Amino acid sequence: MNIFKSNFGSKFTHNALDKVQKNRPLNLRVDLKSVQANTEEFLIGFLAGADTKLLKTPELAQDRKKYATIGTSVLFTALLAGFSGGYAFFTAVKVINLSLGFGILWAGMILNLDRSMLISMSSKPGKQPNLFQKVVTASPRLLLSIAIGVVISTPLTLKVFEKEIDAQIEKDFVKVEKVQQQTKQAEVGKIQGDLLAIQTKINKLTDKKSTKQDELDREIQGKVGSGKEGEGSASKSIRENIQKIEADLAKEEAAKVREQQRIQPEIDLIEQKYARESKIRKDSDGFLSRFAAREEIKHHNSAANLAIHSLEILLIAIEVAPLLIKLMAKDGNYERAIKIAQQHTIERIEQEAKDKAKLQSKQQLIDYENQDNDLDRKILLANIYKDPQNFNLLLKMFELDTLKLDLRNKLLHKLLESIEKHTENKQEFDNILSAYGDSLDDRERDIYQDLFAQLQALTQGDVRRNITLLDRSPQTKLDELSAP
Repeated sequence: MNIFKSNFGSKFTHNALDKVQKNRPLNLRVDLKSVQANTEEFLIGFLAGADTKLLKTPELAQDRKKYATIGTSVLFTALLAGFSGGYAFFTAVKVINLSLGFGILWAGMILNLDRSMLISMSSKPGKQPNLFQKVVTASPRLLLSIAIGVVISTPLTLKVFEKEIDAQIEKDFVKVEKVQQQTKQAEVGKIQGDLLAIQTKINKLTDKKSTKQDELDREIQGKVGSGKEGEGSASKSIRENIQKIEADLAKEEAAKVREQQRIQPEIDLIEQKYARESKIRKDSDGFLSRFAAREEIKHHNSAANLAIHSLEILLIAIEVAPLLIKLMAKDGNYERAIKIAQQHTIERIEQEAKDKAKLQSKQQLIDYENQDNDLDRKILLANIYKDPQNFNLLLKMFELDTLKLDLRNKLLHKLLESIEKHTENKQEFDNILSAYGDSLDDRERDIYQDLFAQLQALTQGDVRRNITLLDRSPQTKLDELSAP
């Protein structure tokens, strides 16, 4: 069935058109209160690390505003960090997508660090520390926060003073280029030494030829020499000299060409090297070069130095602000409520642990009463009393046949007597064992020997406690556990 052809569909369509014509929204209106509530939940619970359920109570309205402010500071710090990290990455790689991704990653990392530092400074049960104690305890977090502020502020100052830094980079480039050109010309001049010598000879020969040519022209005109116009012996001699100079000049020109062909590859290599270095300097617009240019500006311009330092201090203060707010503020109703809740939780856990231990002890005693085998009953008894120092010794005692308990008691009392007399006469114990003769097999004799060695390592109080433990009735322990 087509819903728009049904009565319901027709009525719905007409109602919708009426609402549109009257400029009334169709259940698409944004619930601003809901958005505001969700935003506060995000700022307080996620960013500030506070208990949102507890802060919803009317008595904690003021604390709710405080933690909303702290969460906002953390958020804006993360945004600044993202922009700073993205810009720093862009100066290195010049790829916008990678820089954007790195900026988001950097913002998330700084946000998580700030959150962890705030959460670690949460109120703990016990007496509230004074300001000095708080500062001492929070000093590692404050130092880390300041370091983060410095890291964030550096790329941002580079961006804010970008034009000044570009001008400084260009100025430094021109200065370096001038020096490099002088160095290049010096290197080329060394290579062109022979070529310049040849050129000097060519210049001299050219001047000499020109002089002889003038002399020849004046001789032919009769202005010098014989004084007669026309060719003569004098003019013929001058012409021969000119021809000889031209021959020498041709040789030097050929030598010059050969020398130019020889040194040209070397000159080309030098030109290429300096051109490559110049291009690298011109393209070195990375983070380090911009940072160096900023430091150069600070060194030579006091006004720029003040402006840069002021911006850095401001950005560092923004990063440290959430910690300082939480550090300087006295514990309010929220902090006291958190301490009470934490104390109740600790007490509940401790009581549950005690009840569990008591229940386990009762169950072990019940198991003891229901055990038929005497050796198993003794082992269960040792578990009930849980004496870590003597537990292994008790197990060794319980391995003995119960019919020989009088021997065990004699050994224990003899040991007590030797401790009181400060003597360690092993012969007396060997005599006690020998009195039983064949009633002890090899295994039992080894057990008694091992038992004696362990008993000697105990103090008098430990030996007395073992005697008391072995002689006590399990029902006595059960009565103690059942007592209120």
